[in-house]
Amino acid sequence: MVENPYLAAVEQSCPRRLLFTTSQFDYTHSAQKFDLQGKFAYAIPNQEAINTLVGLSPLVEIGAGTGYWASLLTQAGADIICYDEQPGFNHWCKHDPYHAIAVGGPEQIALHADRTLFLCWPPMSPMASQALQQYQGRHVAYIGEPEGGCTANDEFFMLLGQAWQERCHVDLPQWYGLHDCLWVYERSAEVRSELITEKATVIPFPQKGE
Repeated sequence: MVENPYLAAVEQSCPRRLLFTTSQFDYTHSAQKFDLQGKFAYAIPNQEAINTLVGLSPLVEIGAGTGYWASLLTQAGADIICYDEQPGFNHWCKHDPYHAIAVGGPEQIALHADRTLFLCWPPMSPMASQALQQYQGRHVAYIGEPEGGCTANDEFFMLLGQAWQERCHVDLPQWYGLHDCLWVYERSAEVRSELITEKATVIPFPQKGE
């Protein structure tokens, strides 16, 4: 089991409410909510999510923020490469990175078709959909809210519906009022077949005089 100071701090700072099968933490009793999110991450990791993601290694994370999730995954044995356009201190994060993060965004995806695409609380901007459009690999791990929530954009969910199948769903500890979980998707067999065909297409070399 990895050391997870974020979860420990959340459990210590505010009472737990049970809602269905998910543990929610009532931020109205925790003045530390925004401090903890800025210091660590918006999504609160648990061991089940960490184990699930390790099973999908190697991974590439776009929008890694502080790299807190990546640091836990590395502790647990995962191989992960991280990118963020502003690692560490930015609009959402207020802490030095916990893990090595290269400067970059969705444009880096083309380099990593052999890795699972990992997106953790992508903003409601085109970032998530751009990453998914450029990704040529087989699996996507997405942590955020369902369609219509406060993560990713409509096009991202449209793309998931067109070419991806949900393989598993892991409940996370949640700040009260949020509905973020871990979803794992696999590219549909039909689309995988089309990609393989495209890659296997041989372009004839021009003959002399052509």
